[in-house]
Amino acid sequence: MSQHSNGENMKLPKLSLPSFNRNIQDWLSFSELFKASVHNNENLTGSMKLQYLKGLLTGDASRVIQSITISDANYLTAWTLLEDRFSNKRDQVFAHLKRFMSIPALQSDSASSVLNLIDTAYECVRSLQTLGYEVEQFAEVMFVYMLLQKLDASSKLWFEREFNKSKEIPSLKELLDFLKNYARTSQSSRTSTNLKRNVYSKNTGLVISNVKNSKPKCAFCNNDNHAIYKCEEFLKLSVNDKIQFLKQKSLCFNCFKGHNARICNSKGNCKKCFKRHNTLIHFDQGRNVTSFGTTSVNVRDEVNLEPSQQVSNHSSLNPAANTFQMFPNNDPSFGSPLLLGERSSYNDSEKCVLLSTATLLISNSEGESLPVKAILDSGACCNLISENLVGLLGVERQKADAVISCLNGASVRVKTQLKTDISNRKGNYIKKIDFLVVPEITGVTPSKCLDISALNLPPNITLEDPHFHKPGKIDLLLGNEYFCEFLRPGQCRVPNSQLILQNSVFGFLASGSLNVTGNQSSRVIQCELIANLEDLHKDITKFWELEKIEKPIKSVEEEKCEEHFLKTYSRNSEGR
Repeated sequence: MSQHSNGENMKLPKLSLPSFNRNIQDWLSFSELFKASVHNNENLTGSMKLQYLKGLLTGDASRVIQSITISDANYLTAWTLLEDRFSNKRDQVFAHLKRFMSIPALQSDSASSVLNLIDTAYECVRSLQTLGYEVEQFAEVMFVYMLLQKLDASSKLWFEREFNKSKEIPSLKELLDFLKNYARTSQSSRTSTNLKRNVYSKNTGLVISNVKNSKPKCAFCNNDNHAIYKCEEFLKLSVNDKIQFLKQKSLCFNCFKGHNARICNSKGNCKKCFKRHNTLIHFDQGRNVTSFGTTSVNVRDEVNLEPSQQVSNHSSLNPAANTFQMFPNNDPSFGSPLLLGERSSYNDSEKCVLLSTATLLISNSEGESLPVKAILDSGACCNLISENLVGLLGVERQKADAVISCLNGASVRVKTQLKTDISNRKGNYIKKIDFLVVPEITGVTPSKCLDISALNLPPNITLEDPHFHKPGKIDLLLGNEYFCEFLRPGQCRVPNSQLILQNSVFGFLASGSLNVTGNQSSRVIQCELIANLEDLHKDITKFWELEKIEKPIKSVEEEKCEEHFLKTYSRNSEGR
């Protein structure tokens, strides 16, 4: 009790400690000074230490312990949270190396410029020495840092997963061993391998063929003297027979080599229609697509489905089990069969056009990923994010001055923008994107809950947004800048509807139109995604002002008459 009372009577020392705002380069000096002055001071209570700590934290660093109430017991909890967040030795070393590598080149021989370069270099060296790295050890650390800067986003993600448990810097050998294993895993996951093997799955009834292409010989007649596109026997075949042979041998529709067309690196296209297939298998648009046939379609190789999405023997999509047939697209290289069934339509119905929506992950200021529903819009020239979502993310904004033009000349002025990462829910696709901040992107979409009970959705395809038919709030819009990059081979049409399922980096997306019947019919048509609410409010206000009936101005005689009437006129309780 005496120690506690002494702490309460003790005045806080007059310190001039620097504040900390989450810059990891400053954490070591800040923590050492704070420990020496406050943390290890036995005359201060936990409440005093926590109060003093909160006063020194600014910006994003203050948010880490913002929700912790001031008490003696909570101080150590708050300090532990800060250490877990900012005492990552690997991140600290890399931050100082990045600063050292980013020292600008001298533009002149002025003494001040040279001294500034020397000071910055010494600061980086001393900081690294404090972290336990002498100049003699810089070589390996520098190599590790520079090698990591050469990795793409996906490789960096796997690196962080591999070394997440340790906050130390891996050795150069450990990093190279990791990259070897990563390359081996990535190579084995490709559809084309150097070994020829047939794998049969009882659950899916699929046969996957991989063709060995180690020798440049003709795949049709096995002649070593010419390639398949120069083979006279192959050239004599009809277009249908050529396509069937390529499917049977799992050859690329573009270069005729042993891989799928979607990963083909060849820059050549069809010289007749300029699509992504070889000219030798060009098919006239006027011909009947059913001539491609329906047998021996390697579904997994064509659509590139995940194992959980493969077609079952008892599936309604199996040509042998049902009347549905699978045909390749008019472009054979597309590798995505269209699902066709008998056409039908709903009577007395209206169409509701569905926009492609996806639930993806977006990074907040703490590096954590939050799920958000987004629209993929190929008609937008920019990427948008709502004010509501920005508030949840806490990401720092930058000033902007842009005007977004909408339908009928309406426009919205944008004053802020930000940059952050988005990724799919599997974590194998990451993209850093610039967003313009707008008050609201659109209302809920679709405007009403749609009945999809009559739709025969393919059981072998898992939709990225299984609730695409239910109204949902949109806080993100991804425009045409990355739209084509998001798409992946694989597309099918739902039978008896105009609904299209398109594969993407996020999963299969539903878009197109649905027939709405009965009381579901809605006259809401979304012509533009950005609602200019301020201008709309002004227009409505002006309308009512124009329609408003003004009070007539009374003359002096009229006012006297009204005054005389009010004085001389009265009614009793019976209304007389």
